[in-house]
Amino acid sequence: MVQELYLLISNEQLLERVYRVEIAETTIGRSPSNTLCLSHPSVSRQHAVLLRTAAGFVIRDLGSRNGTQVNGQYCDEAEVARDTVLEIGAYSLKAYVDLMLAQQDAEILQQPTTGRFSGGNVPGSCRETMVRELTPAQQRVYNEFLLGRSEKEISSTLGISINTVHSHSRAIYTAFAVSSRAELLARLVNKPRR
Repeated sequence: MVQELYLLISNEQLLERVYRVEIAETTIGRSPSNTLCLSHPSVSRQHAVLLRTAAGFVIRDLGSRNGTQVNGQYCDEAEVARDTVLEIGAYSLKAYVDLMLAQQDAEILQQPTTGRFSGGNVPGSCRETMVRELTPAQQRVYNEFLLGRSEKEISSTLGISINTVHSHSRAIYTAFAVSSRAELLARLVNKPRR
């Protein structure tokens, strides 16, 4: 049985984020009321639902306009296991059972086709060195940032005060020589030039 599930979400082959599935019923759609909001017009307001079952995970299409594909095949309902690729509108969601593997593939997806890093982006080896310099508590906050969580969500998830999260955030920004979370994420994401 699959205990953990992470989705590597990309739109037009550009990495958006790594999403950790944490609840029994994850609704997916364009409407902000969904657990996982995918804001492209090709995604229906209530597109699909990802269910945690005793046997693992199942994706169910909710009668969406453009349908849901699982490994290239349209379906109403299908099992989601390691390496399953879901296509929901313009989005591709690849399933992982290990966060480290999802993050490694995210880094590969972020690299330009020329193999060179652009602008002020942080190469993977440099990034690893910077992350190793963080305290274990700061590393946990950093990992939550990569999952797209707000400081309030991180506070709740890690069971620490919002002030502590904010202090760790400032230390992370200093380590990466940035002044905000947006700047940090912009430096970490390495999108191909067109």
